[in-house]
Amino acid sequence: MSFSIKVHFGYFCHQEIGLIADGMWDAAFELSKHRPVGFDLHNAPFGVTKYYSNLEQNIRYSDIADGLIFYKPFYQFAATIGIPNVVDDDFLDELLNRSIIVSDEGSKRTIKYLKSPENSKKNLKEYYNNVRTFDCENYRPMKSEFKKWLK
Repeated sequence: MSFSIKVHFGYFCHQEIGLIADGMWDAAFELSKHRPVGFDLHNAPFGVTKYYSNLEQNIRYSDIADGLIFYKPFYQFAATIGIPNVVDDDFLDELLNRSIIVSDEGSKRTIKYLKSPENSKKNLKEYYNNVRTFDCENYRPMKSEFKKWLK
């Protein structure tokens, strides 16, 4: 259930996120033997959990979604990036502009984009159009994190 992955996807920065609710959600799904299940978030214990990406504003999961579906445990995830032909030549200028905005003015990446925009557009197109799959992370430490609730 948790998106507790340290990632670096080419054009994006590192992001490190812990298990939701300190692993309690994952422990609950472990106890259910990972049966796929959908559930409402409103007026439910999972719904009052603070949303991991915006703790400073006290946003809860029930504020951003009506429900969730648990399909399989996080340690069975694989990351897939890219969609064939999702970026065409007509979109490249806009994609470069958006990439510059996301990269922050004055950053090394923005300077690189501006120094060689045609090469940058070629690299962006290749990045988003080519499908590749890889393991997300070594899940052993995260498994230990949620298993403490099972003792």
